[in-house]
Amino acid sequence: MRARTLLPAEKLLIVALAIASAYGFWRRFGVVLHKILQSKKDPGFHLFPIGKRVWDFFWEVLCQAKVVRERPLPGLAHAFVFWGFCAFAWSR
Repeated sequence: MRARTLLPAEKLLIVALAIASAYGFWRRFGVVLHKILQSKKDPGFHLFPIGKRVWDFFWEVLCQAKVVRERPLPGLAHAFVFWGFCAFAWSR
């Protein structure tokens, strides 16, 4: 089956919607970015050791270890739902 080509009006509509979407995103994100850039620097913040931070992210977020440890049965159910969403997002 052959895909049909878009009409000029449809192309214009897609471009207009893409521009409107980008504008709406930037309007909201610009405020957040401005606040981040204007914030005070945190003197105690250190990015390193990066390995520990990556491990903490993996263990606490991806493995849901803290949730499962604090409330085993609801935590495990939450973890399965989280992993299901991750698998669904990965497959798309």
